Amino acid sequence: MGLVLLLRKVDNKIKISEGCEEMDGIGYVLRNLRLNKGLTQKYIYKNLCSRKQLSRIENNTSYPSVYLLYYICQRLEVTTDYVISLTLERGNHAK
Repeated sequence: MGLVLLLRKVDNKIKISEGCEEMDGIGYVLRNLRLNKGLTQKYIYKNLCSRKQLSRIENNTSYPSVYLLYYICQRLEVTTDYVISLTLERGNHAK
């Protein structure tokens, strides 16, 4: 049986669900990609969102909107598919 993945848009924010459990690792993935590329938070959030909002996303206390995720990924020079697949891999290893 394959992995059931649900991508839901709730209040214009991406929610990734596997079965019934919410996965909140997308911020962790975004933060690690940013750090591995040697980029600052300011480079990512400038003209997109506040520093506080990006910090909350990276600490998994907030979800990015679909649009914000897209533009953050552009600044990181990765696709949203790549970020979501890394998030899923992280979730599968945590089990």
